[in-house]
Amino acid sequence: MKITKRQLRQIIREERARLAEQADPHTMGRAAAGGASPADQGIAAARAEARARKAQGFHGGDFGIHDATYLFDFLSDEVENYLAAAGEATLSGADLRQMRSALTAAADRIEAEFGE
Repeated sequence: MKITKRQLRQIIREERARLAEQADPHTMGRAAAGGASPADQGIAAARAEARARKAQGFHGGDFGIHDATYLFDFLSDEVENYLAAAGEATLSGADLRQMRSALTAAADRIEAEFGE
């Protein structure tokens, strides 16, 4: 079974979140202090990253509309599907210009429907 880069990233994010939720607060204290196992330190880092990302979101949330990586992940599956259907390895200059134009038009439409 093949998985895309986006799917792999999503699996990693979900696993990090699951591990962060299951982390023992006492272990987290040791890991944050530089002790404990490398796995515990990884969990501590994932939790700290999740807290930092949440703090940066709109109204304390973690919304993808402000995150270039999220938007890239969102679009990359569509690009991969397009390339597979076209039998191409990369996007042409014309493809990139059309995609940029479509993204700009979509942003304009969002602004018109949801903006002030």
